[in-house]
Amino acid sequence: PRTIEHILQLLPGTTNLWMILGTSPLERYWQAEIEQACQRFTNRVGFSFVSHFTLEQMRRRLSTLPARSAILYVLLTVDAAGVPYEQDAAFKVLASSANAPIFGLFDTQLEQGIVGGPLLSLHDMGEASARVAVRMLNGESPAAIQTPTFSQTLSMYNWRELQRWNI
Repeated sequence: PRTIEHILQLLPGTTNLWMILGTSPLERYWQAEIEQACQRFTNRVGFSFVSHFTLEQMRRRLSTLPARSAILYVLLTVDAAGVPYEQDAAFKVLASSANAPIFGLFDTQLEQGIVGGPLLSLHDMGEASARVAVRMLNGESPAAIQTPTFSQTLSMYNWRELQRWNI
């Protein structure tokens, strides 16, 4: 919800928000979670999920979006045809042809074509995961380990993308 709110604040004229997710079990889980979170915004913007498309179909669709559209790239590891993708590779294909600004969730996407906003730090998440793994390898019970909760604490923007989309 925070990312959607941010998109609507940055681009208040947005009428269409296109959600990019694939079809793996993890992506289906997140799509259900996002669909539920989107309910509170349905009076402000229309949502379209393209998880039923192949990567090529997504690329073609994102190149012809109607005016006042924005894109939220969540995750694409397996497309509708069952083709697996390394996340950065799929993102680059879509970002290269999109005719609307793309927003993301992770700081690593900032220099790859997203506009920016509140982002999760994959570096911080990786470090925390490594600390937990070391504790488990040292014999500590997983049930005894408290793991941190991460939130979108970073707000960063890509100046080139802000200029590109006149934001």
